[in-house]
Amino acid sequence: MQNLKFINNELESQLKASHLETRQLKQEIIKINQLNAQLKEQLHQNNISSEIEDQYKQSLIENKMLKKELEFYQLQEQSKVDQIASKPSYEQLEKELNDLQMFFKKYYNLQETLMNKIPIQLLKECWQAINQTFKSHFNIHQTIQNIQEEVSLLEQDYKQILHTNKDNDSEIQYLAKQNIIVERRVEIEKCRKEIQLKLQETKKMEQELDELQKEFDYICKIEQRRYNQQIEIEKQLVQVRQKTTQPVIEQKASVLPVQRSRQHSDYFRPNQISIDSQQSIKPLIFRAPKHSVVQQESEKTNLEKTIDQTRQKLSRQLSLASNLRESTK
Repeated sequence: MQNLKFINNELESQLKASHLETRQLKQEIIKINQLNAQLKEQLHQNNISSEIEDQYKQSLIENKMLKKELEFYQLQEQSKVDQIASKPSYEQLEKELNDLQMFFKKYYNLQETLMNKIPIQLLKECWQAINQTFKSHFNIHQTIQNIQEEVSLLEQDYKQILHTNKDNDSEIQYLAKQNIIVERRVEIEKCRKEIQLKLQETKKMEQELDELQKEFDYICKIEQRRYNQQIEIEKQLVQVRQKTTQPVIEQKASVLPVQRSRQHSDYFRPNQISIDSQQSIKPLIFRAPKHSVVQQESEKTNLEKTIDQTRQKLSRQLSLASNLRESTK
């Protein structure tokens, strides 16, 4: 019985100890659970902080790229501002344009008056062709200057894009820059080819101008020769007229005193004598002039024939010259 009591007491003491252990274990489990919850929260916060750090790093990289792009665009804007500042102001350009318009109006008016004053159709057509080639030549030079300015701007953009830093660029930005570089190269090559074509056109126009100026000089020489020949023929005609009119003037001068003396004597004679004297004088007055006028008319017709012949020869020469020029063209 004593043994049983002893065993029972021990068992009770063991139960009490086990109850205490279970309580302690429960408390430890609660503490462990609390620690686990805290650790989970810390892990979650650490994950959030790492994500925030990654986002921050990414934002820093993006900020650097944006700063570089901003610097690039600022350089472009500054270059454009410098170009605009180097160019003349709008008012100055407007004034120059008005002056040029006034000058061209005066030039075209003067040109129209000169064209109307040119009597020869060949010279007029040649002059019109020369003016037309000058205008087209001027327009082509203006287009060449504009294309060269475009090429210079494209080359500046191309150099700026080419020399920008590519280390921190994303793939999209890198591809965009490569596409822009290719487009600029294509545009520059197109502009250069267009400039070469325009320069070839200017060379052709310069050759046409030389040919037209030679043609103009040739026509002027022919017309000057024709004019000189016409003046010589007119001088000869005037000399022949003077020679033919001299005997008529001398005969008139010799007849007039006789007529005056007879008229003066008729005042003292009877009417019959004065009538007879007038009848006898009339043939003397009119015979010589009639003979001289007929002779003058016959000589005039001969000169006019020679003038017509020379004009026909000159017209033939001009037609032959024009045919030769057309065949050479």
